Amino acid sequence: MTPDVAKGSHMPPLRTPTVITVIAALSGCAPAPPEAPVRPAPGPVAEALVGGVVPVTTGVVIRGLSMPGIPAPGQKTGRTCDFSREDVDQNGRMTDASVQCQPGGTYASTIGGLAPPFTAYCMIDAKRLPGGARLIPAPVSGNANHCSLSAVKPKDATGFFGGATWR
Repeated sequence: MTPDVAKGSHMPPLRTPTVITVIAALSGCAPAPPEAPVRPAPGPVAEALVGGVVPVTTGVVIRGLSMPGIPAPGQKTGRTCDFSREDVDQNGRMTDASVQCQPGGTYASTIGGLAPPFTAYCMIDAKRLPGGARLIPAPVSGNANHCSLSAVKPKDATGFFGGATWR
């Protein structure tokens, strides 16, 4: 028999943390709150802590667009890359929009993995994305340059990416 439990009791023995919490509550003392996670100062270390993946902050970001018609490579299509059908969070910000990117990437080095159904594209420099936007590498089979764009409202992304160009 443990000292916490009377003989014949069906109550489990009280453990030390439980006893301390009960005593603290009865005495009017609140137990210490759990420690907040330690966040590093802004900089390369902090940037690397998005799910263990370093966000992309340089180079071009390309959004593919499937359009009917006869492509005229390099010519404007007269359309924009629409983000209105993307999933959004409770704040109306996208959670996982599909784009192409790579750190320091150029048009030529980034567009390579864009699937053939995409006959046009919109492009922006990663540095022009608004503060708070997240651009995370998310490679898929056959496309090492696939990325996820999030934390931006669809309407804003459509405006930033602007008009589409035939591929």
